[in-house]
Amino acid sequence: MKSDEVTLTIFANFRIDSEERLTRMKDSFKSFWDADIEKWVINVRGPYKLETIDFLQENLGDKLVAFDIETSKGWFHDSKLMLSSVSSRYVMLWVEDHICLRPPADFNNVIRELSEASIEYFQYSWFANGLLPASFSRLEYEESDSTIYLDYGPKENEIRQKSALELYGRKYYILSLCGIFSLKMFKKILSRRDPLYRRWPKETPFDFEKRSYDIHWLPIRLGIPKKELFAQIDDDNGIEGSSLQSRGLYPVRVERKNINYLDEKKSEKKLFGCVRKIGWIREIYFNSSLLKKLRNLFIRLPYQF
Repeated sequence: MKSDEVTLTIFANFRIDSEERLTRMKDSFKSFWDADIEKWVINVRGPYKLETIDFLQENLGDKLVAFDIETSKGWFHDSKLMLSSVSSRYVMLWVEDHICLRPPADFNNVIRELSEASIEYFQYSWFANGLLPASFSRLEYEESDSTIYLDYGPKENEIRQKSALELYGRKYYILSLCGIFSLKMFKKILSRRDPLYRRWPKETPFDFEKRSYDIHWLPIRLGIPKKELFAQIDDDNGIEGSSLQSRGLYPVRVERKNINYLDEKKSEKKLFGCVRKIGWIREIYFNSSLLKKLRNLFIRLPYQF
């Protein structure tokens, strides 16, 4: 490998527990597997894990580093056990029900541009019918052929979230699971217990995501696609017509409500769920300068398992 070569690892720790999820994973894989990808570091859980690993091994050969890990300590702990197999400049966290809509050359160009612009985090999906780039319209940013990027700090986040509320009706996450990360950023997120009190069950990956108020993660060098790169199969995420099924681009074999999304966002921790539902308590918790300092102090502590 040349010293100036841009390298990418696909990283996943997912549960495949039905024929439908297995089929969707295969379709997602086939949509971008022939791009310039150095390695696939994949942990598979669930009753279809052997079929999944066999499929990936057949198609990837030596590029696959497969794991069969499911400890009682949760997604973050198990994912960190895989990190020694990752040494590339960039890591794509593969969410297996998102499909790549662009040819390999376009995907490769995006990865090259990330390196050229020193981007730390790139959101590859949830384009939301163009609302994703529109939410940055009031900010000063740079652009290349395929990407929009900027140094994204608390001030930029405040402006963007106001735009998101107007365009989208709610705020955007700062960091999404559907991300391509610098290796340093990826390791940083995995190594911290953030938040200190988990928002989601430890078996799920959703505390990897950072919400609109998690500004202690800022500043970051952030990028997004100028054109839609990936799209979700069946989740409009509040934007009607944004999923592939809504657009008639993916068959409806099983309705979303009938899919067993064990890793889905179903069971938030009750305390924080109540805080978010009671408006004035939420405002005190998230906007009090003293509480912000205390909260940010504690959530920077590393995970203790």
